[in-house]
Amino acid sequence: MLPLAVLVLLSQLGAADISIEIASSSAQVEARFDFGQVADSVRFSLIRLPGQAVEFVNLEGVGASTQSSEEDGLVWVTAALEESSTSVRYRVSGSLARIPIPVPVVAAEPGAGAVRISVRGLDADARFHEGFPRLVLRSDGSAVAQLDNVPSFVRPPPRRSAWSVNRGAQLLVVGLVVGASVVWILRARRRTRAGSS
Repeated sequence: MLPLAVLVLLSQLGAADISIEIASSSAQVEARFDFGQVADSVRFSLIRLPGQAVEFVNLEGVGASTQSSEEDGLVWVTAALEESSTSVRYRVSGSLARIPIPVPVVAAEPGAGAVRISVRGLDADARFHEGFPRLVLRSDGSAVAQLDNVPSFVRPPPRRSAWSVNRGAQLLVVGLVVGASVVWILRARRRTRAGSS
């Protein structure tokens, strides 16, 4: 196998199609990657998130393997390439606040918008502007994002009834403004009373 530096020089991600199917307690992820001129394999990193388990269902290509790396919080996946493409399929169970995505060591061409992420199983009334990346709901019920490169995770948008960091921050700001206004009014009244007596 070629050294990593040589592999990076020979490789470039041409396109990626990532499909995520979310159920109540798990998510099925299938990620297909197409590359330009490459060596015999490509390496991916997958972040390890607390409260989550990842089970690989299929690594396409002869000689594909997975290795865990406890030190840096990553799972490294080496997948063999056949006809310059490969796919990785796995199941994520446990916490689905963030769903990890395999990131190849080679990047896509800047500005190409060659990475497509499709998510199914979301509520139609979810707050899509609060997810990552920004997903757009399609008429077939899927939510899609088109990106220039592969993100390390997808954060599904919360349901409209659920609390979120954005909503909590907005309420905190409103509470601070109201509280500061009440304190200011009470102090102004005390000063007025003290001045009149």
